[in-house]
Amino acid sequence: MNSSRKFCLFYLVVAALLPAAAAAAVTESVSPVDRGPLTIAIDEYNRFGDFQLPELSAAEAADLENGGAVIRLPSDQSGDADADVSSMGVIGFRIIEAPRLLIWLAVLGGTGERDARLTSAMITDGTAGDYIRYQHIDLPWPVHDRHWVIDSTKNTGLAIATEGRSWQHRWVLRDDGRTLVRDAFADGRVEGLGHDVIEGSVYLPANRGSWTMFRIDDGRTLIAAHVEVDLGGRFPKSLVRRFTKSHLKAGFDTLADFSKRVHLSYGDGRTIYTGDGRPISPAEARETAQAWISPERIARGD
Repeated sequence: MNSSRKFCLFYLVVAALLPAAAAAAVTESVSPVDRGPLTIAIDEYNRFGDFQLPELSAAEAADLENGGAVIRLPSDQSGDADADVSSMGVIGFRIIEAPRLLIWLAVLGGTGERDARLTSAMITDGTAGDYIRYQHIDLPWPVHDRHWVIDSTKNTGLAIATEGRSWQHRWVLRDDGRTLVRDAFADGRVEGLGHDVIEGSVYLPANRGSWTMFRIDDGRTLIAAHVEVDLGGRFPKSLVRRFTKSHLKAGFDTLADFSKRVHLSYGDGRTIYTGDGRPISPAEARETAQAWISPERIARGD
């Protein structure tokens, strides 16, 4: 496969996780882990959440506790590794040493950290952090650009049912997205793209998923990233698997890094809401960061 096709795999699979996807859950045969905080959090989530999360093995839980990431792909368990795929599901876990509120802001408000090839435009800004957003990925020739419109909501019912222990931002593809983006373009709400670019892009057949965050303690957050996407074309399964794993892990690293400074820029744009629908003020972001990034932590290089 040439370099442009490899490049596209990164953007089509990983960019679909950007907020701003239920097919069958990704499953795997694992040895159950002892009922530690991670298992308890996931079990509680699975009683109330939209997407079922897989049970972690003891080895996976240990890897997460040691700072690693766990990525599950259906292509790990079935089929010919050299076969082509057009759709796939991804579930990734990572514990990040940061307060949940800062990680939440890094995911939902980190537009300044994203790649220049991604164009994003608000279609409708709703209440309590819900919104409809257009996203476009500029891909190298000869592959057609991809674009989509997603309806994003906060799962406030999950937050209530878990007494605030689980926050979830979720999204689903709008079937009427082509009409919505044309109307938005005509109204001047989509900037930086020409009419020919929009009309020449491939609309993703499917894209839905979620970011779910569990508060482990004051300074640690378990993240579960889940996406199910149809890429709108066929790509070698082995490359999809390899690139998805490596770049989702890199994405977790980016979030961990950005969470340390997201409070510095938060407040310049739209208000972000918590998982239970409460607006987050810039002052709360700063206070959370200041309490976490103590002089002792800075001296240790945390």
